[in-house]
Amino acid sequence: MDSINNNKVLKQQSIAKSENTTAIEEGNRQKAELEQTLKDTSEKVEQAKADLDKWGAILIDEKELEYPGLAELKFDDDRTFEQILTEAVNDIVNAINAPIDGMFITQKQWRSQKYKEVNDIVTKLQTELFGANGIDYAHKKAIKEFGKNLYKEAKAKVAHVIEENRQL
Repeated sequence: MDSINNNKVLKQQSIAKSENTTAIEEGNRQKAELEQTLKDTSEKVEQAKADLDKWGAILIDEKELEYPGLAELKFDDDRTFEQILTEAVNDIVNAINAPIDGMFITQKQWRSQKYKEVNDIVTKLQTELFGANGIDYAHKKAIKEFGKNLYKEAKAKVAHVIEENRQL
């Protein structure tokens, strides 16, 4: 009976070993298929990148990469960028140098009033510039940055006027 049990155990071990070997072989086969798929996909990606570079260079005209600067923008009322800018700067200078409206106004109220006037002028300037023909995102970004810098510069001039008035 022991020999029959030993034969059954050996047979089961043989079957288990065979199944393990089959499972390992199947795993190795699947691994090889995945590696081949990965290699094929990588090659296709590299080919697609090469095609994109090739066609991108052909389809994009160099003129499309350039856009006119702010000074070259066209406006509906035939004014130039320089004329619009000069008007805005003159308006800012006039607003800062305008006499005080009220006789009993504090320095803080005066400064606040001048900042508001300058802000209104800069906002009007930006609105006019945004109305130009052929404006795009890059122009809008430049106009916003230009407006911020102009406002900061005007605030510095207001501070300078206040300092001059203190010295008198």
